[in-house]
Order: sequence, then structure tokens, then C-alpha cells
Amino acid sequence: MKRDKRKKGFTTLLIIILIAAACFPLRAFAERVEIGKTYWVEKSEKNRGIELTVFDYQLKECIGEEEADSDEVFIVISTLWQNIIPPVKKEISKSKDKGVGGLGFGTPKPQEQTQEVELFTPYLVRNLPDNMYLIINNKHIAQIGEITNELSAPLPLKNLTLPEYEDELEGAIAFRTYNEEINSLLLVFFDFDQGHIQIPLMELSETKEEIPALITQENEYLKISFYGIKPQGDISLIDLGVESVSKGNVVDLDFGRNVFLIEDGLYQYEAQEIEEIPFSLYGFTRFLPHWERRGYLAFRIPPTQKNLSLLVNIPRAKPLSFNLNPSIPISLPPQPVDTIVDGEIAKIDILGLTRASMIKGQYPEKDQQYLILDIITHCTPLDQGNLILQSEKQFILMDQSGNKYSISEVTQTISHGIKSEQIIPPGTALRFNLVYEVPLNIQKIILYYRGFTLEENIPIEAK
Repeated sequence: MKRDKRKKGFTTLLIIILIAAACFPLRAFAERVEIGKTYWVEKSEKNRGIELTVFDYQLKECIGEEEADSDEVFIVISTLWQNIIPPVKKEISKSKDKGVGGLGFGTPKPQEQTQEVELFTPYLVRNLPDNMYLIINNKHIAQIGEITNELSAPLPLKNLTLPEYEDELEGAIAFRTYNEEINSLLLVFFDFDQGHIQIPLMELSETKEEIPALITQENEYLKISFYGIKPQGDISLIDLGVESVSKGNVVDLDFGRNVFLIEDGLYQYEAQEIEEIPFSLYGFTRFLPHWERRGYLAFRIPPTQKNLSLLVNIPRAKPLSFNLNPSIPISLPPQPVDTIVDGEIAKIDILGLTRASMIKGQYPEKDQQYLILDIITHCTPLDQGNLILQSEKQFILMDQSGNKYSISEVTQTISHGIKSEQIIPPGTALRFNLVYEVPLNIQKIILYYRGFTLEENIPIEAK
């Protein structure tokens, strides 16, 4: 039997509000929804296996002893699940012996009898957080959190089971999400065998229309849309929408590590991990079929007067490239002074070596100078994965006496410096600078290149 929604629900409302008030005073949530207030839904939807009912939802700043961060909130949803798979009636045979076989004077003759039984089909959800999501404002996706287990009457997150027809299970689930103005809430349950379920919890008629994507592309796994660039301090936020197109499956991906901002087709910027950014797509992120997940990737701000493109290089998938400002032409690099062909793995263009007495306010030691090496490294194979460049081991300067000079730490402070270990996606090129600290009286300069298939000493003149 389903519960008396009004009577029991009213009691639950009083308890929840008292608990919320004990944790924090009520405050307005984005001017539309209040923390601690219960919002009734009373909606049911079904697939071929279950009927799912949502009684109500509530926004909370704490659950038990767990408090949400200052920029976050918990959304708690009360639900009822019912198995609606009808039992199957089936006749089974029962044999009954007839005769005097027990004393050895005859052969028993079985008499066929049948009995009608009902066979039930259980409904099982092995891992609820893999199947249920909350879509906020049609673009932000929240996953069920382990904080659900701290609720007074939680749904089981593992092996949620309804063994027989009309069996019911009531419980609540909790989502942790960013504190934002809420215009719509949609609860989505994925079941690729029995059918998906969608239950709108809240939708405002005055919801503002979203600006359409500027560019959209897709490969075997993801459809990605670019919405714009938003400067924020010393970084740029790239506004993206990402949706799984992997045959109806979710895609879990370390997304930020596979996206690069490219300046003039050669300089690469890696996404930055910045905790303060809401809806960040950096790190492992889950993308759903049918729903676009909006979010941001943060990059160091490159020169705005340069051509910018975004490279999405997902493992085992076609790379995607977005020209973000096609009206600005790509500035061509200078002609190389020398080129190294490293087998079928890489090609190295040496563009030049320049002197500097100061870099970013930093001076070399007495009787020393800085040398800046300008290089383009091409990852030539298209189907053999990323090229991992180890600049400190592969690019070393030597003088006329054979003294070796490693890369200076100043490299990390310049605009186009790189890390000691740098990824270059297949079929792309990376232009970068390396800084060395060498004596002022250095005469003959040799670049020692320790490659993937060869080693070379290349004389190079500093200007």
C-alpha cells in the first residue's frame, strides 16, 4: 500500500524543517527556492519494470553532521519504487505413483498431475548512482552522493531490489550541486532494457532562452559544443557543452587532460585545475546520452589578437578541432635554422637561439646569461597515441669544452615554456621555448638532442 501522502507527508515536512532550522537559519536560494522548504511534486512515471513516484524535494545546507560548502547545496528527493512486472502463470507437472510397487509385486505407474504457479520477476538496480541523475536548468548534471546514506530513510545505493510484483520500496536520495538560480529540475532514471523514466520536479515558465552553441562537433564518443570564452582574472574560461553519443552509454573521462587551447596552430595551453570554478569539466567527469553537460575549462589567457583553436584529443577517438576566432589569421612561424627527423615518430624544427639578460624580472648569476631556444616538435604518427616529450633529458646545450647546460627553472615562468614532461597529441605540433643559463663568454654552442630513435649534435648560433 502506498502511504497516506498528505498525512504522513505533513509530519515529514515538520521534521525536515526543524532539522534544517537547527543546522542553519533559512535563507533565500537564488530568489526562487528556499533552503529548508519542502516542495511537493506528487508525480509518477513508469517503464516496463517499475513505477517511480516522487513525493517531494527539499534544498538543505546540511545532512546529519555533513555541511555543504559555501557555494553548494544538497537537494534531497523523496521517492517510492514499485515493481509492476506482472507474474507469469505457468503449469508445472507433478508425478504421483499408482500401483503396488512398494512390495515388489508390481511396477508403479506414474499419474501425471499439473499445478499452476506464479513466477515473479525481480527488479534490480545494482548501482543506483550509475542510473539516476538530476538535470538542473537543462544543462547541469548532479549525481547521487554517498551523503544519501546519512539520511534518516535513504534508498539503498547498491542492489536496490523489488523481488515481486507490487513490492514497494520508499526512500530518499541526495544530490550535491552548486548553489545557482534554479529554473528547472528533472529527475532522470536510465534503464536500457525496460525503458528510461523522466520526472519533472520543477520548471518555471519564464525560463530565459539559452544562447545557441557557436560550434558543434562530434566523434565516436562525444558531441561537444563551444559556447564562448569568458575572461576571469588571469585565466580564460572556455564554455563547453558535452554529451555522450557512445551508443547510449555514459562516458567517464579525464576530460580536462585531453583538451588543449592552441595559439596560432602551435603554442599549446593545458587546462588548469582551479577549485574555485563552478561546473568545472576538469578531472574525471561523467557525460550522459541525450543530455548535454555544460561546464568550463580554465586556461591561462593567451594573446587575444592571436588565432585560437581548441583541440579535443580523446584516446581511441577522432580528434576534434574548434577554430574559436577564425577571423584572425594564423601567424606563420619563422623558417627553421635546422630540422631533425626522428624516425617516424617526430620532427623537430629548430627556429633559433636568442640571448637575454633578464626574463620576467629574474636575472642570471654573475657572468652568466640566458639563452632562449625556440622549437617546434611535430608528433608525426596519426594512430599511435600521444608523444611524451621529456625536454630536460632530450634538449641539452653544450659548449666548446663539452660542458653541458640543462634547462633553467626560469622556463616555467615564461609564456611559452613547457613542463619537463609534455604531451603532444598525434598529428599535431607544439611550439615552445626552453631557457638555459650559460656563461657570458661561451663560444661554440651545440644543441645535443637525445631523441626517440637517434642522437644528434647540432651547432647553433645565438643572436
